[in-house]
Amino acid sequence: MRVFFDSNVLLSAALWPHGATAACYRSAVAHEHVIVVSDYVLDEVRRVSERKFPARVGVIEQFLVAMRDFTVQVGTPTKATSEESAVRDEADRPVLRGAKAAGCDFLVTGDRDLLEADIRSPSVLTPAEYVSRYSTD
Repeated sequence: MRVFFDSNVLLSAALWPHGATAACYRSAVAHEHVIVVSDYVLDEVRRVSERKFPARVGVIEQFLVAMRDFTVQVGTPTKATSEESAVRDEADRPVLRGAKAAGCDFLVTGDRDLLEADIRSPSVLTPAEYVSRYSTD
């Protein structure tokens, strides 16, 4: 099982280690699912953390370093796909593109534009939906 995590999931897991998104991450690790992140998502995590959580950048970086042992990092294809036009926010389209190119089964996100888009594959889930399927907590 290949699971792509969006930036909002990674940020929440790093900042709130006892929250639902951290449980989502732990479930993926415990089930030995392949956790996939893209360079685009990691760049977004760093940009958002510096802008919104400057006092917590160190905590977020520690989380990103620690998760390297459990993740596969992929590049983000530059060529758009036809299906991504279903995603309203163009800034979210590279997230879908990365998940599709990596052959992921799930895209886990809290982003409403991705959750509400008509996307056939991968299945787009909230962290809570993922946890309800694969919880170990």
